[in-house]
Amino acid sequence: MPCKDCKYFDENDNWGYKGYCSYYRKYYDPDDKICSHYSAGDSGGCFLTTACCAHKNMPDDCYELSMLRKYRDSFLKSTPEGKKLVDEYYEIAPKLVEKINQSENKDKVYDFIYSEIVQCVSMIEQGKNDEVCEKYKALVFSLKDQYFV
Repeated sequence: MPCKDCKYFDENDNWGYKGYCSYYRKYYDPDDKICSHYSAGDSGGCFLTTACCAHKNMPDDCYELSMLRKYRDSFLKSTPEGKKLVDEYYEIAPKLVEKINQSENKDKVYDFIYSEIVQCVSMIEQGKNDEVCEKYKALVFSLKDQYFV
């Protein structure tokens, strides 16, 4: 269930394209599935980039997260293949975050993910949208192979 379908989400109280979540008292993308009211199986609903930035004490509206969300909404979701990737990511990422958070080397993993995020944002700025997709997809599937052996 996306945030826009949550009882705590108010799209009429908005900040840009984000609506207000009265439970967390923050603004969220209507399509995000990051709150505890959403669950994809036992995954909890958190995403890699969000978890990484939170681990680094970065705000939810930091530049990196905003750029990747904009990329997702304006580029990935504009194609059937992109929509499929986003849906698959929604299934995989929360489970990966759970596994990473349980690992002893989570600091190293989040540092690595952040370095990949920075590269992806740079590529978005350069208009290399297809390359961003391939890089992030490779990251997710590499982590999937590592944590779901």
